[in-house]
Amino acid sequence: MRWCQTQERAHLTRYYGVFAPHSRWRGELTPAGRGKVIASLLERGSDGAARVGLTTPGLAGCLSGGLGCTNPGIPGRFAALRARSAGGQAGPQAGRARKLRRRPTRGRIASGNVQLRLDGDQSLSPTIDHRLGPIRLATGYTRWNATTYLLAAFTTIGMLAFVSFIQPYLLNANLNVPAGEQGRALGILGFSNEIVSLLLVAPIGALADKIGRRPVYSVGFLWLAAGFFLYPLARTFPQLLACALFFSVGVSAAGCMLATVLADTPKEESRGLLVGVTGFCQGVGATLAVLILGRLPQRLAAGGMDSVQAGLVTLTIAAALCLLTALICWLGLKKGTPSRTGKQEPLSQLLRTGIDAARRNPRIWFACLLQFVSFADRIVIGTFFSARLQQTAIANGMTVAEAAAMATRPYVIANASGLVFAIFFGLMLDRVNRVTAGVIAMAIAGIGYIAGGFVGDPTSDWIVLVAILLGLGQIAAIIASQTVLGQEAPQDVRGAVFGLAGICASLGILFTTSVGGALYDLVGKGSPFFLIGGVNILIMIFGLSVLRSGHGRPA
Repeated sequence: MRWCQTQERAHLTRYYGVFAPHSRWRGELTPAGRGKVIASLLERGSDGAARVGLTTPGLAGCLSGGLGCTNPGIPGRFAALRARSAGGQAGPQAGRARKLRRRPTRGRIASGNVQLRLDGDQSLSPTIDHRLGPIRLATGYTRWNATTYLLAAFTTIGMLAFVSFIQPYLLNANLNVPAGEQGRALGILGFSNEIVSLLLVAPIGALADKIGRRPVYSVGFLWLAAGFFLYPLARTFPQLLACALFFSVGVSAAGCMLATVLADTPKEESRGLLVGVTGFCQGVGATLAVLILGRLPQRLAAGGMDSVQAGLVTLTIAAALCLLTALICWLGLKKGTPSRTGKQEPLSQLLRTGIDAARRNPRIWFACLLQFVSFADRIVIGTFFSARLQQTAIANGMTVAEAAAMATRPYVIANASGLVFAIFFGLMLDRVNRVTAGVIAMAIAGIGYIAGGFVGDPTSDWIVLVAILLGLGQIAAIIASQTVLGQEAPQDVRGAVFGLAGICASLGILFTTSVGGALYDLVGKGSPFFLIGGVNILIMIFGLSVLRSGHGRPA
């Protein structure tokens, strides 16, 4: 038998059963085989060909009948190894091989987490088993890809929460809009913003199927940065409206990719856990953005800066964070796209395919409704809850900067409560029917938002309990919508399906900003909360009907 020839020698380390022929390679052997060189692990199969009796992570492919590994990540001399039978070679090496055949030949050489596992017939089967802690990642995704996505989720929701929180400040400090008109002004801003998103989010989702998630997400953050630079320059309402329309392009790109990359990254058994971790990161981002940036104008004003200049500095810092995140996304997100048909079908066909998938699967319709109400929930908390708290504080004699700082406390409590609940709810989603979990989420959200309609004074004794209920309802709706979508969206048109879900999200924002904004000024400041609480209850009833019809479980 002719043995593998290599200049790399395998030296025994001080650790039990471990050899290290290269600094990037490690092998773990059973006591029966420890201390042997690589060639000693070769064993003649029934067909006379040499086979490898070990598990080899880092090798992407081996030829049946011998070792013929061609992974560019392996050092050249390792990649060139070939094991062939020369037949009948006598001498001490042949005797050694016969001796080794009586011993178990199991072990592992590791470089990364790609593994070639030893089967019962001594053949090798390649698998990929990347993890981020307990989260199992989909084929082709690394820990760096997943970590980058979590950072992007942190910044995405943080910046979107902050821009919703800061808009009432701009109306008061830059434009001096009367309190009785601010509800409709916020409604017009939100409605116009979402018209642009409604027109763009589905094509953006389809575009991501064709060119990949990484460039779309990175450009989205660049656009958000430009929007933050423009916002504090507005001195009239039309100028502020133009800034909001420009900003909405970045919102469409970043928001669509937030959900799409989340659907791509985990394996199915870890989807709920990753959604929970993502929700936690989103909650941390929203909390820190509002807690730090929301109170920054007050601190700058206390140092002698006027309210307009304080807003300019604060929004410039937000723009710098978006620029940094765009660079990190470009460097860290997975290149290419998992879609196999996106490069072959036109955008219109991708969108039609997504609509057809939703028509065939009522669980996708339920997921789209969850998207509708989850974004409506964000508007209620981020816009109307913030505006209500700030207006009440100003009416009690506080300055604009002081009112903004006072409004951060209930907002932070709402997001912090969502942080604690996010991981628990994500774990639950991996253990129960996800449509059932969506129904539970709608029940929690309905109770929370109806309760929020009764309290709006930041100094009230009940504000903490109301804020906790609002936070639980918001995070439950967000996690449930993302998890059900990730489970049900077909792999090859996932971007298009999430584009459709993005349209539903935009419709939810349009509905809340238009109807809720009018009700806020004409009926009462608690009206948007009652409105969205009722919508949550209606969607809960629809989810129950899906369960009762037998369509509640995935095919």
